[in-house]
Amino acid sequence: MIENGIEAARLLVVSKEPGVVRSSWSIGETNSWQLETVGSGWEALESVQAGITPDLLLLDLPRGDADSLHILRWLRRLRPNLPIILLCYPDDAGRKNEAIRLGAQDYLIRPVDDKQLEFVIREQLKLTERQRRHGDRQ
Repeated sequence: MIENGIEAARLLVVSKEPGVVRSSWSIGETNSWQLETVGSGWEALESVQAGITPDLLLLDLPRGDADSLHILRWLRRLRPNLPIILLCYPDDAGRKNEAIRLGAQDYLIRPVDDKQLEFVIREQLKLTERQRRHGDRQ
């Protein structure tokens, strides 16, 4: 991230859900964040492998998608410090717990409102920025 990285953050949103994509774009525009959206974890993996370097990844865990957790493992290998926030359904406790175990930093249970989503994104970006600054001093 560049100076004042929270304001210049680059987010990768992984979702096919129109409401999630719309909310993300609305929040991104309000905060001057750069957003890229992809419809699947495989597309996110391809973007990261192609050199797209997001500051945060928002991963929507769709019902019936067995690949999301597998993709999370690969994303962790490619970008171990990439903050990942999950969006999941209330009845997805097992998958949510597995995703946290695999390295997702935070999660939100649907339905998610824009203010809640923006708050969690900002908190993760602030934490990442503090960690980056602390690492620069060592």
